Amino acid sequence: DTVVKQHLAAPAVVEGLLRTLTLEAPFPLRSHNRSSVGTSYGGTNASDPAEVTLSGTVPLGEEEIGPLVKSLLKCIKNLCMEPTVLDRLDAAGVIPTLVPFLAYCSQMSKLSMSEGRPQSNRRAKRVGSVQSTNSYVPGRQLSSQQEQLIKEIQNLVMLAMFYLTRLSHSRQEEAAVCGVIPYLMDNIAARTPSKTFALQILTDFAHTSDTTRDQLSRNEALDFYLDLLVSQDTFWEEKAFISLGAWLSHATPEVERAMLRPRSLQRLVALFQSAQSNHFENYVKELLVMLTRSHKLSEALGRSGLFMAELVARLSFPKAEVRINLLKILKIIADHQDDLEHLILDYNLFPVLNALCEDKSRVLVVEIANQLLEEWQAALGFGLDDPA
Repeated sequence: DTVVKQHLAAPAVVEGLLRTLTLEAPFPLRSHNRSSVGTSYGGTNASDPAEVTLSGTVPLGEEEIGPLVKSLLKCIKNLCMEPTVLDRLDAAGVIPTLVPFLAYCSQMSKLSMSEGRPQSNRRAKRVGSVQSTNSYVPGRQLSSQQEQLIKEIQNLVMLAMFYLTRLSHSRQEEAAVCGVIPYLMDNIAARTPSKTFALQILTDFAHTSDTTRDQLSRNEALDFYLDLLVSQDTFWEEKAFISLGAWLSHATPEVERAMLRPRSLQRLVALFQSAQSNHFENYVKELLVMLTRSHKLSEALGRSGLFMAELVARLSFPKAEVRINLLKILKIIADHQDDLEHLILDYNLFPVLNALCEDKSRVLVVEIANQLLEEWQAALGFGLDDPA
């Protein structure tokens, strides 16, 4: 009920909820006030649930995160589902209070699987998140009750984070600065029930702000996005591709370097080859924007035989808008190739464009195809009447 939630979201009530969570958490938490966001997480004096967990000083079980904490988190999650109270929750410091619970659940899940192995250096070097030391952890197997408890806590907090951040760039940035990114990635990798919400938050971050994209970069999320391109889930493949485009438009050199790696190019080409119907239309629109911004990417794709063969084959796509965008992509690629004649001959482009010009019902397609023919024939030094 909206009225009830608005009363529960009164500053005194929310602050009391968060204060109780702070006291009941099975790891030390600093003040939940928003003023602590810049120092409590990612700073040298941060309270670190990951380190407390790895040290073996925190026991596991219902007595540590019990019914009270679960009820409080459920209450906060329900409040987060009411759009009219989100600003009040934010002002009370709900995000920096919740993030360490995701850290705790993530580390507890790993604890039983560690069997004495050291933590990865790659994770230890992440900046801007709740960090862990490269220490050895004792192998301990969680009971089924403990595993279920951790899953419940993780799902409650992830849902709350989703509702808090989905329509607010400022809250997305705050969550990123508070260190949520590595725990979103852990959640997705573990295929938890709340994986979908974690994916939505993580892919939204690329559109948020320079600060948020910097946090993504520090947590190696570029590689994570690129891996999503071959996840066999067309919805998330498309979301990741669009997020990469948004990130490229704001941080071109960094994203460009990542996308130019052979493994990344293979993923882009595989996505282009496998995409169907509406997904392909969206990929083409986004790819056109990407290539407009990155000449190096257009050069690299132009050297890919698999990509160029697929591009030429797709020029027969039924929708005129898609053909137009594909022709624009072809022009960008041709404009940045050192050997235009070699490109044209290798992919038989003159006959392909002449065939497109025969369909007079698609006026814009014919116009662009004719323009390309004229430009290329002039560049190669022969006229329109010469044989192609």
